[in-house]
Parts: sequence; structure tokens; C-alpha cells
Amino acid sequence: ASYSSMATIFRVNGLYDRAIEYTINSKLNYEKAGFSEGNTWASYILGRIYFDLKLPQKAMEYFQEALKLYSIQASEDGNNDGVAICYEQIGLLYLESGNFEEAHKYIEKTLEIYSKENSVYGISNAHKNLGMVEYSMGNYHLAEKYLNESLKIKNEIGDKLSLPTIYEYLVL
Repeated sequence: ASYSSMATIFRVNGLYDRAIEYTINSKLNYEKAGFSEGNTWASYILGRIYFDLKLPQKAMEYFQEALKLYSIQASEDGNNDGVAICYEQIGLLYLESGNFEEAHKYIEKTLEIYSKENSVYGISNAHKNLGMVEYSMGNYHLAEKYLNESLKIKNEIGDKLSLPTIYEYLVL
């Protein structure tokens, strides 16, 4: 867990080589300890690091690995949060690469999961991401609808982190 925490600090500060090193150490130690949730999280974080580094194929490998592992865990404990975050990141990877249909499909899956779980925060993020996809596809009215819904929810729950992205797309 310490390696994982340090990896996050390095990632946030842009020290990606150290973040990768510490995440791999975290992953290896989680495997030794038989802690599958930690191992799965490490795969997800490696995907995030490679996404940040603009290495989409490597990021996709780790997100797919994490998705597979989170899906197994969800079948055992019913918690689909890990599955949702992997779908979200895969959708954002597809958005970044210009594959808008696949992006939409994966982001819709996150909305479905978060709606079933009544996760207001998750729903607001899914709406934001769907707005970004629709905007990229040239569906500006639908994009505006999704973005405004996300904005409404974000304001209700006091989540300020996503507001710049929402406003960026609303004013484009």
C-alpha cells in the first residue's frame, strides 16, 4: 500500500518513471500477499500513467487487465465500481483516438452502472463524458444537454473539479 501511495504522489507530480517503478513494486507485493484488489488497482493505475504519457496501446492493455480482474471481483462481491472506472478510462481512450462510437459505448456502460448504484457523482461524470463524446461527433445540442445535466449535478454536490472541462465544452 505504501508503494501504491508513493506511486500516486509521483504520478500527480509528473514523475512518471518513478510512478511506474513504485506501481510495479506495489503490484508485485500485492501479488505476493494474495491481495487481488490491490493488484487490480495497480493495473488500473498503470493504465492511468500510460494514458497520461500518451501511450494509448499500453494504457489500453492495463485498463483491459484491470477490467478483467474487476469483473471477476464484481461477480463475487457485486461491487461494480472498479468495472465502471475501467469502462470510463477505456471510453476516454477511444475518445482521444477519435473512435467516438466505441467511446460512446463504454461511457454509456458507466452511466448504466452508476445509475443502478445511484451514484450521483458517477452519473455526473458519465454525463460530462457523454457530452464530450457528443460534442466531438458534432452533436452539439445533445452535447449541451449532457453537459448541462452534469453541471447541474456537480453544482448540487459541490464538485468543483470537473467544472473547467464542462465549461470548456459548453463555450466551444
